[in-house]
Amino acid sequence: MKAKIMKPTAKGKAYKAVITSNGEKVKTIQGGQAGAKLGGTRTKAFKARHGNETAKQYINDLRWEGKAKIGSTVTIPKGKRV
Repeated sequence: MKAKIMKPTAKGKAYKAVITSNGEKVKTIQGGQAGAKLGGTRTKAFKARHGNETAKQYINDLRWEGKAKIGSTVTIPKGKRV
């Protein structure tokens, strides 16, 4: 599965991700907190509070690490729930 990271359409969210599998749209998610600073020591605290079991949590994790910028596409590993 892949997720295209875009600007959010929901108020107060930091990103929108359209998840596709084999070219077909599976799900659209919006997450993050608009205006929240990413990275640094906050990353460790975020990881301690949140799991990494779902596609949304995986994308949130990448966003906190600065590895999933708006406009990028990320590959979601097998085994992540959508």
